[in-house]
Amino acid sequence: MSESRTPQVQTVTAAPPALLASLAELWQSRHLALLLVQRDLRLRYKQTALGALWAFLQPLMTALVFGVVFGVWIRIPSDGVPYFPFVLVGIAAWMFFAGSVQQATHSLVANTSLVTRVYFHRAVLPVSAVGLNFADLLVTSAVVAAVLFGYELVPGARVAWVLAALALLFSLTLGVSLATAALSVYYRDFPNLVPVGLQLLLFASPVVYPTSIIPAHIAAWTSLNPLVGIIALLRWAVFGARDFPAREVAVSAPLCIAALVAGWLVFRHLERKFADSI
Repeated sequence: MSESRTPQVQTVTAAPPALLASLAELWQSRHLALLLVQRDLRLRYKQTALGALWAFLQPLMTALVFGVVFGVWIRIPSDGVPYFPFVLVGIAAWMFFAGSVQQATHSLVANTSLVTRVYFHRAVLPVSAVGLNFADLLVTSAVVAAVLFGYELVPGARVAWVLAALALLFSLTLGVSLATAALSVYYRDFPNLVPVGLQLLLFASPVVYPTSIIPAHIAAWTSLNPLVGIIALLRWAVFGARDFPAREVAVSAPLCIAALVAGWLVFRHLERKFADSI
């Protein structure tokens, strides 16, 4: 008579990868992120009459509208700089930030089939959204350079500080994009809240006005918005109309780094259950 044996069941659970291992895995997936950026660029201008010309027209038309409303009608000061190039620099930074956050917020939910069926580092999707808007930022930078040439505004050696401002802007944008993408999987109202928050943040940031007109009693509070220091540094690097914005940059720099770290930690903490919750 044979003896009955209790079947042995071994459960294997996947522990989240270590921080450095996760970053290394994301770096190894950079080619996938590049392919997604190329795909989205092709889809964006497919079957459009003007094609890639829209990448040049969008910042110009936005700056023109703001220039007429705030520069001509309301006559907002611009630190002695012609208002059109002044507002165009702020728009370039804002469009990169807002566009990246909006697209990254939908990146996971819009690619449900990929998230649930194929294994890859999920951060590739919000990172590719930031990369797509970085491509637009390069085009906008060419537009800014052309406008500066038309106004005979030649930046000096301080223009090298643009790289520092872009590094802070990229850190802030990527951190916020990672967090909003992850939270949108669990809270489906989040994609509806992000556009509202961005609209409010637009006027809380010195996109259409200089930091010099912010009242002194609230300047300390408004500087907690990292975009304040970033845009102020960009304008100083390009125009040099005011003194170096040391106070604003001293506040924005650690906040941008903190946003990047916090966004990565939030994404990494929530990533394990994306496939179940999406």
